[in-house]
Amino acid sequence: MLDTMRAILSEAGSSVDPGPFRALINDAGMKKTELVKLWTDGEDKYNTAAAKLVALEAKVDHLEVQLTLERARAVASTRELLELEGVVRVKDQQLGEAVPARTGRGCRSEEELERYDFLCRCYVNAMECEVL
Repeated sequence: MLDTMRAILSEAGSSVDPGPFRALINDAGMKKTELVKLWTDGEDKYNTAAAKLVALEAKVDHLEVQLTLERARAVASTRELLELEGVVRVKDQQLGEAVPARTGRGCRSEEELERYDFLCRCYVNAMECEVL
């Protein structure tokens, strides 16, 4: 529209007073400039929001990876606990067998009892090494 008005004014030459037309052209140009500025501002806001969205999506991806790793660690820890539960049962059974043997042996002094307890613990630890 502005180009058409400019073309008409240039063809009319001096036969037409360009004042009102120039005012319309300037007003239209200012409105167009304002629209371009609004559009540019909107596009800048969109680009900023899009960049923030990309950053947040990357952070979500990173957190999902961390969550998956933590779940894997939890599964591994559960397996380890189940294995240790078996070892504890074996130790408990071994200690259960060692206590009657200790009391049946008839330890006379506290020192002898402590020495026997130490030997029982060494035996259980040696058995643990064989179990693992």
